[in-house]
Amino acid sequence: MSRTSQESEGWTYATDSPEVFFGDEDRKMRVEDSTEYLVWEAVNLREFSVTVYAKVDAGTEDIIRRTVILEGRQEDGTWVTLPYVVKHVDVSGEWYELELAGHVDPAVVTTEFRLTVKQGIPADSWALGQVVLRGLVD
Repeated sequence: MSRTSQESEGWTYATDSPEVFFGDEDRKMRVEDSTEYLVWEAVNLREFSVTVYAKVDAGTEDIIRRTVILEGRQEDGTWVTLPYVVKHVDVSGEWYELELAGHVDPAVVTTEFRLTVKQGIPADSWALGQVVLRGLVD
């Protein structure tokens, strides 16, 4: 996972039980069921992919769409919502591996990428894996 440039205080790293999380040894989890965000530098972002691990009861597409917001910050400082698709990659016991992926409209010139998880998913039912951001070089 790439380093964030900003993040709210309610996150912690999780490295235990990688076998439960499809071999992922480095995840971020919220400390409690609260709205939290992470921000990455993402100049001229064109496409993104976010790996999410969610327990079966928190891994439905409807729940993900209601609670996970992906946004790009434009040069003028405004944030725009970035549409994404939810793909079920794998399932292991009570956990789903999901991929949230999308493309950024060419008219949108970004400087940052923000992931927000809204309150409503228990902290122990959701984890963040790899975040891949691809952009254009100036």
